[in-house]
Amino acid sequence: MKLKGSMQNKKVKKNAQKIEKDSKQNQGITLIALVVTIVVLLILAGITLTIIFGENGVINQANKARNAQNIAKYKDLFDTARFSVIAEKHGTVTVDEFISELEKEGIIKNTQVEKKEDGSAVITPEIGIDIKVIPINDGKDIEIQYPDATGNIGGRRYANAT
Repeated sequence: MKLKGSMQNKKVKKNAQKIEKDSKQNQGITLIALVVTIVVLLILAGITLTIIFGENGVINQANKARNAQNIAKYKDLFDTARFSVIAEKHGTVTVDEFISELEKEGIIKNTQVEKKEDGSAVITPEIGIDIKVIPINDGKDIEIQYPDATGNIGGRRYANAT
């Protein structure tokens, strides 16, 4: 019986050594896997930050879209006011009449209006863009210049309706 017990002891010791050896090998693999996982996560984080906050990132694109929407809103409002004045004045519209119509319609509440010496005006609505109103055709019509989504001034020229 003693012999059998001692063989079992040897088997148990051998199994324990094998388990200990496997355990040490697994710890190394686990550490390597952890390092690789961290590196992959850092790379993904860098890519994600670039996509969100980069020059052409989601945040920038959303801001450009919001600016374009705001400008389009004011184009529509200003066009409506301009055509209202044209209808009332039988085909002519001056800068002052246009600004009066904008005020009457409540389009430029809380808005800075700066009249220039050359007869033009710069209207700055609460969204912070500058819209230029310039007299043309000896002051009988106006040209309205709107910024694009990036802030560059473009123009829309109107011919006299008469």
